[in-house]
Amino acid sequence: MKNGIGLASAVWTLTRFPFPGKPSRNIATPLFWYGFTGLLLGAVASVISSIISLASYLPFLESAVFTMTMAYLSRGFHLDGLGDMADGLGGGFTPERRLEIMSDTHSGSFSVIAICVCLICKTVAGGELLNKGTTPLILMLSATWARSSIVFLCLISSYAKPDGKARGITDGCHFGHLVVSVLTSVVATALFWNHCSLTVLLAPTIAFLVTTVVIHFISKSKIGGITGDVCGACCEITETAALMLMAILC
Repeated sequence: MKNGIGLASAVWTLTRFPFPGKPSRNIATPLFWYGFTGLLLGAVASVISSIISLASYLPFLESAVFTMTMAYLSRGFHLDGLGDMADGLGGGFTPERRLEIMSDTHSGSFSVIAICVCLICKTVAGGELLNKGTTPLILMLSATWARSSIVFLCLISSYAKPDGKARGITDGCHFGHLVVSVLTSVVATALFWNHCSLTVLLAPTIAFLVTTVVIHFISKSKIGGITGDVCGACCEITETAALMLMAILC
């Protein structure tokens, strides 16, 4: 019987981690755990990347390893969504054509450019943040708030297509999902209260709010709602914006 609480399903969906448990009966139930899964993902990536610091002080290399590890452990899942959204919005002139391009498995120039810019900005921003003396573990905040942004986007948006793999998630998303996911991100943020300034700690929250709302309105205007690819793009852009803003305010 499929009666899991959603944690295993969230981990299976967002990462490549093997995780014990049963799949949830409701496709939207894993949304409760998106913030936690992002925290788990970011924690593992930050610990792996911090090993670099044991040998030498190389903050930008450490940030590059964090970015690379995040991409590997998430199976490039959301980077793929970012690329598909970039291709669709960049190459289509009608909502129908944009959705058609986003559904195509091939990657165009807009996709390659968007993914490369995203990875470069993450690496540079993370490196600058570490170069200013912050703990490597703080990088995990961008990961948890980015996964919570998916829940926020699903809550405030409608699905763009009459069918699709993610439609059941957006239709079933409710305020409780957002509260639990965001609370996880808030608790994670509070753990760093004595390690950096309040402005730095608020940066991921600001990125979470602004990026999600902007993507909501852009996707609504361009394709009439969101898709799974838009959710992935929202995650990646929020993560990038969080790291950049943290680096600026540090």
